[in-house]
Amino acid sequence: MNFFTTPAHRTAPHTAYRAAGLLAAGMLALGLLTVPVRAEQPDSESVSVSAASEADGIALDAAAFPDPAFLAYVHIYDTDGNGFLSEAECAAVTKMDIRNKDIHSLEGIGCFVNLTSLNCIGNALTDLPLAHLSQLTNLLCNENNLTVLDLSQTPALEALHCHDNRLAALDVSMLPHLRELACGDNQFTSLDVSQNKELAYLLYMGGPLQTLTLGGNDALLDLWCSYSLVSELDLAQAPNLQILGIERSDLTFLDLSGNPNLTDVMAADNQLLAIKPGSAAPTLDLTAQRPVDIQIGAEETSYDLTRLGLPLDIAHISDVTGAELSGTVLTGLSDGSVVTYRYTDGSAMVEATLRFQVSNAWLEPLTMEDWTYGEAAHLPHADAQYGQPVYTYSTSADGEFTSQMPTEAGTWYVRASVAPVDGHAGLVAVKEFHILKAQPDYSLPTGLTTVYGSKLESVTPGSGFVWTTPNQMVGNVGVNHFAARFVPADTDNYNTVEGLSIPVQVTPKPASQLWVSPVSSAQEEAALTVKDGEIILQKGTDYTVNRRSENGQVTLTLLFQGNYTGTVLRSYSVVAPPVPAPSPSPAPVPVPTPAPTPVPTVPPATPVPSHGAGSTATPAPSPSPTPEPSATIQPSPTAPASTPSPSDSPTDEGESPSFRDGFRTLVLFLVVVLILATILASLRDSSKD
Repeated sequence: MNFFTTPAHRTAPHTAYRAAGLLAAGMLALGLLTVPVRAEQPDSESVSVSAASEADGIALDAAAFPDPAFLAYVHIYDTDGNGFLSEAECAAVTKMDIRNKDIHSLEGIGCFVNLTSLNCIGNALTDLPLAHLSQLTNLLCNENNLTVLDLSQTPALEALHCHDNRLAALDVSMLPHLRELACGDNQFTSLDVSQNKELAYLLYMGGPLQTLTLGGNDALLDLWCSYSLVSELDLAQAPNLQILGIERSDLTFLDLSGNPNLTDVMAADNQLLAIKPGSAAPTLDLTAQRPVDIQIGAEETSYDLTRLGLPLDIAHISDVTGAELSGTVLTGLSDGSVVTYRYTDGSAMVEATLRFQVSNAWLEPLTMEDWTYGEAAHLPHADAQYGQPVYTYSTSADGEFTSQMPTEAGTWYVRASVAPVDGHAGLVAVKEFHILKAQPDYSLPTGLTTVYGSKLESVTPGSGFVWTTPNQMVGNVGVNHFAARFVPADTDNYNTVEGLSIPVQVTPKPASQLWVSPVSSAQEEAALTVKDGEIILQKGTDYTVNRRSENGQVTLTLLFQGNYTGTVLRSYSVVAPPVPAPSPSPAPVPVPTPAPTPVPTVPPATPVPSHGAGSTATPAPSPSPTPEPSATIQPSPTAPASTPSPSDSPTDEGESPSFRDGFRTLVLFLVVVLILATILASLRDSSKD
């Protein structure tokens, strides 16, 4: 059978194709193979829907959120990462905690219409855009620079903390559900909570508050109004009060008779001249009462205590010093007289002090406006009825005052002092003011680059800039933005700038830094692996492979792409397996033609037996001389003769003509050899005779 035309070889491709088809069908069924389909152009309707989706969202850019720190923060709500805040993404936000992020503006916050809790403590805000936050119940905006706070659009508010700002006024009358209010250290001088019937906790700690109006505050349990200028308080409007803190204010009379539930009263360091306890027996702290200054004329030597306008009961006054008390009149007074007495009512006792001076007064109270470091300093102002004020400065209200105007950022105090003149009393007033930290000048760094696979800490952003999360990876190739802050060299006078976004160009990782498995055979080619550290790279995504086979040499070219760059070569030699060849046909052997020789004389032949009647004996021919061969017969050097194997013998009509010709030539060769052998034998016999 001819090896090259076996039916098994003719059908092998069909079998392979069929097997490949079954394999592909199985992979499709398992989802391991996808069939590419012709890409179709989107119709106009789908394009408009996509555009409309983006148009309905809010772009995360400076147009929607002008403050860079706030913009950097709200990116966390872009859950699908498309650069827009959809209506659903905005609606999902109910709480926001943006404390201490150096945010100067919350413009854009109105899109979070379901916000119920906002904590923006410790920023640099000057106003709060609350118009669209009607669901807000908790607002914490302490330690900002707010000068106005409009709460008219937040009627659901239950807790408000706004202390340590610069509010000139605070109107909470439109907050019927307000339960908790902390609002000290602002600039307003009056506060009215008479409309807040659900108010349970009121905290005012420090500031110029002079008037606190209560009215029907039956729910009020805790009232703290300390370090203020409040001089009178109608506590009967808070009948269920349990705790009262009113230290270091200007109260001259304390009426507790309408508060039967009181448990604790802290009223030290006031100017109390009398107290009226009620049925409760609270823990009382009435120590360290400051003197009450009373102006008298230059010729006055007496003073009627009824001029104080307080409901004093003279019967409760005892132990008077510094003057004589006759009925309600103190006598024996002069400029600088100090009168003390003890006021006792039940278990409550106050040590009171009156200090008399010849009249003088502030026509204009002491004022001092804040300014920002680097700006021109503001000047204090006050006007006394008699005498000119002298201004001095200190770092604390009770510290040492000097004439040196402060220039560094911080909290300062100015004191206006009027010396006694022409028999009139001197005046002293102290005012707190601030030199605010300035915003530093800086330029965002550009041209920063790093290699894919690096950590952000490998990139130096420049002097003063600090990455917020230096341990994060830099991400994929391209321009990526990372959060940073700028820390000025002078942190005493300049703010640290938070929430910056700095671009970094991430470049592909060179192929020279990758591990590529060696290849020396087809098996190793099939198992070709590329690693970046412990990460196995994906063919088709991270690199492609071009294969070339030429002259027994296979060359693989790995071309890297995406996050990697460069080219790597791998090659190996291919040794072709031996292919069985058909038995070669022997080369035709030339048959020499014997030269004509004379017929030799033949001796009488031996009689030959008769072959039948009438037969005659034919004499044997005489042997001829041995002829010289005309050519030497040798096997072909390129096709040596060999005995054909049984598998090479023709067995059917399908054998090739070359095989048959070779066989005939071999037979002819053997016949010629036999003839020559016979001739040579005859010549040997003749020579013997």
